[in-house]
Amino acid sequence: MNDWSSIRWFKPEEFGDPHYLGSGKHADFRLVKLLDKLRWTLGCPIRVHSSVGGGVDVDGTWGHAEKSFHRVDMGAKAADIDIVTDMPLRQQYYHVCQMGFPGVGLYTWWKRPGFHVDTRPIEICQHWLSRVKGHYQYIIPKFC
Repeated sequence: MNDWSSIRWFKPEEFGDPHYLGSGKHADFRLVKLLDKLRWTLGCPIRVHSSVGGGVDVDGTWGHAEKSFHRVDMGAKAADIDIVTDMPLRQQYYHVCQMGFPGVGLYTWWKRPGFHVDTRPIEICQHWLSRVKGHYQYIIPKFC
């Protein structure tokens, strides 16, 4: 069982699928701990986009791919976030990378530009940039 009392800045409901009360408890605890550490490091709030499907996805109704790490059947290892700061996005990306997330996506087209972060297996680590919805520029070639 995960000890949420050790998490300072987040609550399980911040990660939950809005269609399933209590589903935030399924969020991968390594993901939660890394986000908590990032929040402490930056000294500014981090918002999880769970209200629009950017947290735990219980049954795939949020449009995530079949193998998306948001999905419970894939371990609920992903969160879409934005950092509430005036810090330049490049600097935010640096700090996100310093946390060691194996999966990082930078989404500049969101209303508040932000990040997809996940704790996928390191063997399939991936970073990407999305400037336009549905288009991805892989920083590490997808199949290398």
